Amino acid sequence: MIDWLTNFVTYAGKGQSFFDVIVDVFYDTILPLNGLLICLFVRFRWKKSMNLELEQGDSDYHDSLTKRYVDFSVLSIIPFILLLVFLNTILQKFIGVELF
Repeated sequence: MIDWLTNFVTYAGKGQSFFDVIVDVFYDTILPLNGLLICLFVRFRWKKSMNLELEQGDSDYHDSLTKRYVDFSVLSIIPFILLLVFLNTILQKFIGVELF
């Protein structure tokens, strides 16, 4: 074992190895952030073209409950949940505080 790789950095009150930092940054932090960014991109594109595409396949889609539910979830619920997961991960991993 190499000491400077084993005691690479200290954050959230604990000493972290080099590989712990890699896991915390890329696996635990970047994945929720990527999910949030993808959801925001889908949200942006959804209003422009996806509803029109779905209406071509189902003529009743325009006034359906499914359209309202999907639009509401993609525009509000899903980004909010992903933002909470991302913020909780940042606070937990790097500061040592948990939201929930």
